[in-house]
Amino acid sequence: MNYGKAVEEVWQWREAFEEKLRMVPKEKQVKYINDTARDACKRLGIKCRTAAPRLKSHA
Repeated sequence: MNYGKAVEEVWQWREAFEEKLRMVPKEKQVKYINDTARDACKRLGIKCRTAAPRLKSHA
């Protein structure tokens, strides 16, 4: 695959993702983005980190 074709394919993925994201309620968009990224990494065999759980502050 040549570079131009790869860039074109990535932009198509981005546009499709953007369309799906518009349908997700604002309060659930961050979770949707993180879940989608984690699934894509798994599918492509890329190791991905997850954020450490936040500790409750003792205020």
